[in-house]
Amino acid sequence: MDRVDQLLTVWNPYFEPTTIQVHVDILRKQRHLPHRRVWWGRLYRGDQQHFTEAEARKKWYEVANFVDRVRGEKRELVLYATNFQTLHALRVGRVVFGSDLPADEQPFVPEYYARTGCISGLWFEVLDVRALAFNQLDTLRFCLDHIGNEWGYDPFAAIWRWYPIVLPGAPVEQLFSREILRDRAPLFADLPETIYPPEVEHARKQLEGKVPQLWAGLEEKSRVFLASSWLVWERMGHASGFDLSAAIVGVSRALETEVCEGIFAPLHRVAESAWGSAQARERIHGSGLTGRLTLGYAARRLRELGPAAAELGLAELDRLTRNRRWLARLDRFVALRNQGAHGEELRVGQARARYREIFSDDSPLLALLPPKSELGARLDRAAG
Repeated sequence: MDRVDQLLTVWNPYFEPTTIQVHVDILRKQRHLPHRRVWWGRLYRGDQQHFTEAEARKKWYEVANFVDRVRGEKRELVLYATNFQTLHALRVGRVVFGSDLPADEQPFVPEYYARTGCISGLWFEVLDVRALAFNQLDTLRFCLDHIGNEWGYDPFAAIWRWYPIVLPGAPVEQLFSREILRDRAPLFADLPETIYPPEVEHARKQLEGKVPQLWAGLEEKSRVFLASSWLVWERMGHASGFDLSAAIVGVSRALETEVCEGIFAPLHRVAESAWGSAQARERIHGSGLTGRLTLGYAARRLRELGPAAAELGLAELDRLTRNRRWLARLDRFVALRNQGAHGEELRVGQARARYREIFSDDSPLLALLPPKSELGARLDRAAG
């Protein structure tokens, strides 16, 4: 395979565990547009609050020099993106230095960037995305082959690198060849295997058939967590002595996503419109929240939200906050999630019971669908 200089960047799952997927989703939603794109930002956590073009070019001078050279060569650019577990190739149209993008490009920026509390120092206009590796060993082998020096490549020392970095890679014409894509889809981003390895996609299809009503109402991140845990459960869930922590953490993360992002996030927006930012934060999240909203904290807050839900005219949510049986079930998942996340040995019987419960006809996830729908309808009316 031919090699030319390209770029490699690193993304942090702490900010958004489904980073690749949220970018791909924006590309997929534009199937009707002639120019499909999504913007990938280089997050910055330092003291500077904003970058002008000149400041960004100075800070990432190697990238600036490289991009100028690529433009002079009149060729396209590939941005390799990894979290040291997976590896994807991003086909890049434009590179914008500085924190600001034109207003008409904002709809093509994933929403999570605004939630990180960070700024972006430079932006890459991504035209397509292709998966190269889902296996950590294959990903690290790529890094070793392309970045390695006389000491080899150490991913745990990667923090010392100023990503993006220039490295030899394949030309766009080879990575995004129409011969590879054939007639399966217009873009590599449209293919299921761009997001999931084959076994995860198979698990998703299994669950979609097993719990169709539930599956249709879930957040996409919740589906990923459930499919990942289903892989563990299907293979080892009935094995004697096997630790079910991974499976339980997966379903608990799905619950956390549905409660925190499916309920609390839109509820805060509804409350903010009615009461203003300060009162909405106090009445919805309470004064005890100092960091990211977690399942345990949200479970406690739900018990206090009845009056706020009633005042906002959210009957389904009000009903959920007074459902003691459902709240008690939620607490059991919180307890198991805490045990699994902190390395404590799970009681096998309890873990298996909770796992079966999440996919039953009486799944605690199902109770979240009516208030989610209610909140979505309220926000749609406000927007329209």
